[in-house]
Amino acid sequence: MRCTSFQTATKLMNVFEKHGNTAVPIEKIQQSLDKTRTEVQRHGEINHVDQHRARLQGAD
Repeated sequence: MRCTSFQTATKLMNVFEKHGNTAVPIEKIQQSLDKTRTEVQRHGEINHVDQHRARLQGAD
């Protein structure tokens, strides 16, 4: 049996509540998690670009 972190369990409950407290197909949960993961990854990339830009401006 696998353990789920509190944060992951909270996210799953949010998905469950978002769909009217009905059974949620695993595909919907996977899509929601993939979307969130993509948004977080984009945010990280934006931060990386901003840091790089700041470094380049500081070098001028």
